[in-house]
Amino acid sequence: MKKYGSALLLAAILGLLSHQSRAQTPADVSRFDVAGIKLRMPISDVAAVFKRLADRDGGEMLGKEELEKALSDYQSVKEPQYVGYSSAIYKIGVTLSPPYQIDGKSFPPSVIDVIYVMKGYTKDSGARAQVLEKYGAPTFDDKASGDIKYCQNLMNDGGSNSKTCDAKHGDTLSFSNGTLYLSDKDFAELAKTHSLASPSAKQ
Repeated sequence: MKKYGSALLLAAILGLLSHQSRAQTPADVSRFDVAGIKLRMPISDVAAVFKRLADRDGGEMLGKEELEKALSDYQSVKEPQYVGYSSAIYKIGVTLSPPYQIDGKSFPPSVIDVIYVMKGYTKDSGARAQVLEKYGAPTFDDKASGDIKYCQNLMNDGGSNSKTCDAKHGDTLSFSNGTLYLSDKDFAELAKTHSLASPSAKQ
């Protein structure tokens, strides 16, 4: 009976440790970048990053004409717009908000989310370790699947004591099967509700 009780206690401790590994300290995702691109970064800075990557890697722009048009006339961006860059080993997609205005101040189209896809990704590539090294201790680390999540806002998972990332609010960064996804749903909604109706915002 004593052995049985000890086994139950050990199982409870292991269960607690397992639970703690699923709900760690929130991460300040607002400071993260993916290949030099950050959330809320203005369109001109995104264009500069793409040019730097193209000069270094010899890749190609995706949506180049749309990006050039948006740079010359912010008001041409009426809804979230996708632009990107593709090299031989990776692809980056960026979604930009329309121009917006807060407290009387105008802002150009800015980054809502970034997706980075590693072409030909394999689990033994070392990419997962590089993600952990760059961004630090994750909020969630599923070693079985290899998935990693970083977030600031946590929510209860199905009413239990464990928590998960609130994907509808705040900044989140996830890594799964060679894809990094950085997103800010709150900013996407903010920029949408504060989109400018007149061309007075061009900077």
